Amino acid sequence: MKFSVQKTTMWNRIAAALLDFILLLIVFVGVAWGVSALTGYDKYFDAYESGMNSYLHEYGVLEEHQKIGSEEEYRDVTDLPFWEVIKTKEETIASKFNGVDVDVTPEDFNKLSAERKNFYKGNDYKVDYESALNEINTNPEYAEYLLAKEKEKNLYEAEKAFAKDEEMIKAYNMMTNLPLLIITIGFLGGYLILEFILPLIFKNGQTIGKKIFGIAVMHQDGVRVNGMYMFIRTIIGKFTLESMIPVYLIMMIIMQSATIVTLVVLVAIPLLQIILLIRTQYRQPIHDLLAKTITVDIKSQKFFNNEEELLEYKKQQAEEEAEKKKYF
Repeated sequence: MKFSVQKTTMWNRIAAALLDFILLLIVFVGVAWGVSALTGYDKYFDAYESGMNSYLHEYGVLEEHQKIGSEEEYRDVTDLPFWEVIKTKEETIASKFNGVDVDVTPEDFNKLSAERKNFYKGNDYKVDYESALNEINTNPEYAEYLLAKEKEKNLYEAEKAFAKDEEMIKAYNMMTNLPLLIITIGFLGGYLILEFILPLIFKNGQTIGKKIFGIAVMHQDGVRVNGMYMFIRTIIGKFTLESMIPVYLIMMIIMQSATIVTLVVLVAIPLLQIILLIRTQYRQPIHDLLAKTITVDIKSQKFFNNEEELLEYKKQQAEEEAEKKKYF
């Protein structure tokens, strides 16, 4: 009997992949929770939140009833109400006084060279600037704006004090860096358990989803996969290239540090996966191409335990072909 690859249906592969993905998320949450508990993430988060509120109250940025991060009313510092007051009023002032920027203090403005002062809006800028300051200081309409500017000044003072507090800086650094570590170890634990250890136990590269839907993984030549190739397939392919790179890119977008390259790569990875599944002979995504493995139907597929067994089979096939030619 001639050796051939017995492909499984795409529906079977999709169903198995969905089940494995759900199980991966469950294990990920469990491992991530454990890592979070061990590293004390909640402790650092609470310390940072408490310290921030303490400084903001001490310097008069927040009223006594206000609280950053409370469950009842979550507010980030950049979204505090006085910022909107400042933005709205300064737009009004700029429109009224020839685009004057009153965010520059009188002291800072007076330190500017004549050329620099003229740079803003022409030779009349100083006149407009002084008129704007006079309007703000004498018009009751701007009382709210002055109060907001005072809070803005207090916020900068609070930030300076916060920056000198070593305990708060440590809490902030841990709070911002630990999530990436927790996510990484969470996914790594999930892949090691479900996509590396279990397939070695079940044999034939089968995960729980593949075992339920009668799917197996083998080398392209029919030899059963071993630990080294399962490691390449799972850790380098699935974990590193197909999971963590997109996760890191998404985190860059969330943290507003992404570039156009980030978006291009983020879109390119799933697009490449789709193209490979459609265009490659054995419908191999990235992890299968790296490990030179294919997905097959376990019931009808012939497997070889090692390369020696494969060579012996090929030798037998060659002898049978030679025998047949004697009669033709």
